[in-house]
Amino acid sequence: TADTFDWIVEEFDRALDRAGSVDALLLALHGAMAADQHPDVEGEILERLRQRLGRQIPIVATLDLHANVTRRMLLMADAMVAYRTYPHVDMAETGMRAADLLARHLKTGQRAAMAMHRLPFLISLNAQSTWLAPAKGIYEALSAIEQDHGATLSFCMGFPAADFEECAPVLWAHAHTPAQAQAAADALLALVA
Repeated sequence: TADTFDWIVEEFDRALDRAGSVDALLLALHGAMAADQHPDVEGEILERLRQRLGRQIPIVATLDLHANVTRRMLLMADAMVAYRTYPHVDMAETGMRAADLLARHLKTGQRAAMAMHRLPFLISLNAQSTWLAPAKGIYEALSAIEQDHGATLSFCMGFPAADFEECAPVLWAHAHTPAQAQAAADALLALVA
C-alpha cells in the first residue's frame, strides 16, 4: 500500500537522521517489491537515498535472486549483488561480495564499471531452483567466469508474477574496467540465452 511504502521510506530517513553523517551505505534490499504508486519500490528508494546523500556517498545493495532489476536501480546504486541460490541459503556470502565491492569503492574512490543484459523472456518460478538444471549449471559457472574476467557477476531470474514494464531476468557484471565488465556479462549471457 502507499501507506506502507511511506513508512518504509520514513524508516530509511530516520535511520540516516540517527546516524548523522555516513561514509557509505550497504543495503539489504529484495528487488521485487511493488507499491500502489511505485511499481519499482527499490528503484524509488535508491533514488531518494541518492538525492539525499549525493553522488559522493557510495551505495551498494544486495538483492534477492528473484529481483526485477530496473535501469533506475542500476543507475542509482554504485553496485548491486544478488543471491545465487534458490532456496536462498547464501545471504552471508552475498553480503560479503557486496561489502568487497563497497570496500573497493571506498579505497579507490571509483565506482566499479558495470555491464548488463536484460533478457527478452520470463522464467517460471518452478524453473528457478538452483538445485536443478538448467539454473544449477548456470550459477555453478559464475565463479569461473568471474575469475576469467576479474568481475563480480549477478543474475536475477526475476519475479514473473510482477506486472510492470521491466519485469524480466537481468544479468550484470561489476569490474575494474568497462571491457572486463562487458566481457564477463557477455560470457554469462552466452550461458543463459
